Amino acid sequence: MHTLIEIARVHLLLLGFALLACQLLGLFIGWRLGLAARRRAAEHQQVAEGIGVVVGGLLGLLAFILGLSLSMAEGRYQERRHLGLQEANAIGTAWLRAHALGGVEGQAIAAELEGYMRQRIAWVVSAQRAEELATLNTQTGAAQARMWGQATALARAKPDAFSVSLINALNETFDLATSQRYAYESRMPPELPWLLLGLTVLGVGAIGYQGGVKDNLVPSVTLVLLTAWSACIVLIVDLATARAGLVRGDPAPYQWTLEGFSGGLVLPPGVAPR
Repeated sequence: MHTLIEIARVHLLLLGFALLACQLLGLFIGWRLGLAARRRAAEHQQVAEGIGVVVGGLLGLLAFILGLSLSMAEGRYQERRHLGLQEANAIGTAWLRAHALGGVEGQAIAAELEGYMRQRIAWVVSAQRAEELATLNTQTGAAQARMWGQATALARAKPDAFSVSLINALNETFDLATSQRYAYESRMPPELPWLLLGLTVLGVGAIGYQGGVKDNLVPSVTLVLLTAWSACIVLIVDLATARAGLVRGDPAPYQWTLEGFSGGLVLPPGVAPR
């Protein structure tokens, strides 16, 4: 999986062409072996019928693995989106509770949360560059430490329901940041993509072998099939990885929450700020 991701980081089309080249090589080898078997076999019709059963079985197994891989990749993509929405809501809740707490301490924590939201947006949309991600992770950890220190000092000075609710909101916010990081950095089991790729090449080789035995391989139709399989594998890799390819993290929930911060806190007439 790591090799496929590295190729996808360069460009998805490069990954697609590499997959297509592997399949064409398997097709050519299978076709040449089929032609050789056809010349050797006196009863090549019986050989072709036996190969048809094997090809059908391989393609059925390939379709199952392809569907399983696509389902897993789509599930990981949806998990990242769901965690992003949860984290944005948690930051918004902490910001509201900081403003409800009021005072200099609450305003300071709310300001920190606004900067923290911008850091999270930058982290979500960041490309897969180790130096940039390491810097953003360090900044996130530093912001969390500052906010937790401020909230801890406030809770010790004023151990009331407002400070406790703020502590809980910050704790959930930080936990979701860790969950989101794990969802972005974890990968599919490497055996599954290689199994998919191996079965694809093997199945294509079997198609070529059958075409060589029957001497009825149609290159144009076969090329369309190979291109479709390559596109499916590229989509699986794109969905399974967070920062390689076209399917990236969606910062919309963070941006919407940040837009909500711009209005500040509007108290009704007659209510004095804390």
